[in-house]
Amino acid sequence: MTDNTDRVPIPNASGDAVAAESYSSIPTSGEATRLLGDAESGNATLVSDKTWPVPDDAPPATGTVFSSAMNLAACALGASMLSLPYAMMISGPIIALQFIVIFAIMAFVSAQAVVNAGLRVGKSSYDGIIRHYFGPVDGTIAEILLAIALIVAAISYIVGLADLLPKMLPIPACFGRDVLIMLTLVLLFPVTLVGSLAAFGPASAIAAGGCYLQAAALVFQLFTNGEWESPKDSTWESVNLGGLIYSMPMICFVYAFHYVLTETLCELQNSTRMRMALVNATTIGIQIGCYLPVAIAGYLIYSGKGITTNVLEKLPEGSLAGFVATWSIGGLLLITYSLFIIPLRQKLEKKIFGSLTESIKDPKRLLLAGVLNVFVAIAALSLPDLGLANTLAGGCIALIMFYFPGRLMVRFQNELPFEYRDPLRLVIGGIFVFFGVLICLVGLFGNMIFDFSS
Repeated sequence: MTDNTDRVPIPNASGDAVAAESYSSIPTSGEATRLLGDAESGNATLVSDKTWPVPDDAPPATGTVFSSAMNLAACALGASMLSLPYAMMISGPIIALQFIVIFAIMAFVSAQAVVNAGLRVGKSSYDGIIRHYFGPVDGTIAEILLAIALIVAAISYIVGLADLLPKMLPIPACFGRDVLIMLTLVLLFPVTLVGSLAAFGPASAIAAGGCYLQAAALVFQLFTNGEWESPKDSTWESVNLGGLIYSMPMICFVYAFHYVLTETLCELQNSTRMRMALVNATTIGIQIGCYLPVAIAGYLIYSGKGITTNVLEKLPEGSLAGFVATWSIGGLLLITYSLFIIPLRQKLEKKIFGSLTESIKDPKRLLLAGVLNVFVAIAALSLPDLGLANTLAGGCIALIMFYFPGRLMVRFQNELPFEYRDPLRLVIGGIFVFFGVLICLVGLFGNMIFDFSS
């Protein structure tokens, strides 16, 4: 609980001090001085006076809105968006596009829920926020989910790089997949020692630019191959409920930046609530601006039929879209791999040593980074198919993105006196919880229930 030196009571009709604020609202200029409440004490804290509670041992805050948003966006941009045309095919194009937009809005609202919860209680980590509100068990679960999501993402990036490098560079035939995995990790090891995520802002911007080039290449392919036909109107309006449910983890996954959200905010300069909202909104804008062209162009290239989970798979050999995609995705994986290892290394530093290491030459930092990279290498070498790992990551991400933020929204409303509770916001929080559980279950068990192979 934060101290009461900056708290001001809000009197209601009976003279009692209460507060009314929602986790999911975005402050306008008139709302910037509204109060975040503590229903138990009857006191409130001025929003305009609060900044993100950065730990004393955190790296210097050098991040800008642009660099922070780019880092968050780069954690989700990449090969995952190549499944969006497939999601349109099995769900129905219009309904799938609607959910691409709906999940973008939900991703923003859930990120704001985490921000507002952290501001209220003065906690700077995702698992710390959950632990404060729901106890040590839920906090530990959140911590485990975050670690799984980060490590699986790192593993998938390394495997993806090993598969793409022979297409990008003239790799000798004697260099098999295992050798490429080891060489890639050796090459990237020094970058995983960097102390601040903010340093990756320019690199993440380049990676995001590559994904936009990929989207442009797909649009170019659409209008130059001369073979596509626009699907009939009835096809656009069709809805397959089973396909929609099955595709939800794919659509959710493309907005997955919440597992590095709090670490990124710790490095944001002047981390006011308004600036953090701008970071989250910019992140979503960057993502959806790339996803919609990829989804629509990829769907139309094949006239909505026979699309695979990787829309580039059936493109003609040597096509511009295939060439650009190979280099843009390969570059993104290479540049942003460390965005997963660094937060995980920092979590372990705090857990094991009690604080973050201060120097890139610190033996403890070298040791932890080395252990993590060795673990990634062993996992990558032993996994011929990342399908199971990716579904596990998708399930974890759904809980991080929707389930826990939804519970935070509901918890806040329930802490308010009854007459100040907003039923609509309670319902919205419940919807987030529902989608978090549903997407997690579908991600883990969907292949056993649904079959869209034909």
